Amino acid sequence: MTKTQVLVREAMGKSPLFCRLNPESRELKTITATRNREIDALACCNVILVCSGEFEVFNSGNGGRVLISVLREGDCFGINSLYLRREDTGSVIRCRKGGVLLCMDAGAYRKHLASVPEAMEAYARFCNEKIHFLLGRIADLSVPNSKDRLLCYLRTVAAPDGTVVLPGSKEGLARKLNMSRAALFAQLARLQEDGVLSCEDGRYCLKKEFVTEE
Repeated sequence: MTKTQVLVREAMGKSPLFCRLNPESRELKTITATRNREIDALACCNVILVCSGEFEVFNSGNGGRVLISVLREGDCFGINSLYLRREDTGSVIRCRKGGVLLCMDAGAYRKHLASVPEAMEAYARFCNEKIHFLLGRIADLSVPNSKDRLLCYLRTVAAPDGTVVLPGSKEGLARKLNMSRAALFAQLARLQEDGVLSCEDGRYCLKKEFVTEE
C-alpha cells in the first residue's frame, strides 16, 4: 500500500461522511495536487474530501472570481448541494498547500446514502449542524456595530490556530461588511490595540479564545 493510499484510508476513517465507504470502490478517485493547481469541481467529481493540504474554493459564475471558502484536512466540498437539481455555476478549487483530494460522483454518493442507513443518518446530522451554524452566523453578521461585525467575520474565516487570510482586497471586504475602507482599517487597528488581533508581516492572527469552532 502506497503512502497516498494510507493517507486516504486514514482520512476516510476520520470522516463521518466517508467512513462507511469501501476504500476499494471504483467510484473513488484520488487527486494529488501541487501548489496553485486548479481543479474544475464539476469536471472532476461532485463530492470531495480533503485528505491533506489546503484548498481555496472560488466561484467564477459572474465573470470574476470570488473566494467562497478555504478547505483543510477533513473538510468536504459538494456535500451541501448534494440533492440540489441544478448545474454548478463554475466552482474552481485551487491548491494553496500541496495535498490529496478524494473524489466521488454525486450520484454514486447518493446511492451510498440510500443503501446505508447509518451513512444517511450521519449526513442528516451534518446538515443539521451546518444549519444551526449558519443561523448563528446570520445572527452575528446582523449586529449594527462595525467592530463587532468585523470580529464576527474574522471568527468565521479563522483557521483553528487563529490564522486569518483575508480574501481579495480590503476594499472588497469593506463592501462585504457594509462599511467604508477607512472604517475597516480603523476597526482592524482597534482590534489589534485590544489584543484580540495581531499582525506580523501582513499576516493576521486572531486570539485563540475568539476563534469559532464549527
